[in-house]
Amino acid sequence: MASTFEEASKAAFSLPSQERAALAHALIHSLDDAPSSDLARAWDNELKARLEAVKSGDVEERDAFAVLSQLRAKYE
Repeated sequence: MASTFEEASKAAFSLPSQERAALAHALIHSLDDAPSSDLARAWDNELKARLEAVKSGDVEERDAFAVLSQLRAKYE
C-alpha cells in the first residue's frame, strides 16, 4: 500500500509546472518560523518589484550568460 507521502508526491508531480512551482513555494513557506518569515516576505516583495520593473520596461533585460562572460573578461 502506498504511503501518504508517495500519494502526495505522485499527485504533485502530475501537476502542470506552474502549479508545482506554486505548491513548492507554499511548502517552503510552511517551513518558515516567525523570524525568517519576515525575511521571506521581504524577498517576496523584492521579487515582485523586480518583476514589475521588467514588465513595465523600467529595466533592461540582458542575457545572463553574456553578462557573466563580460564580467569574467573584465576581472580575469
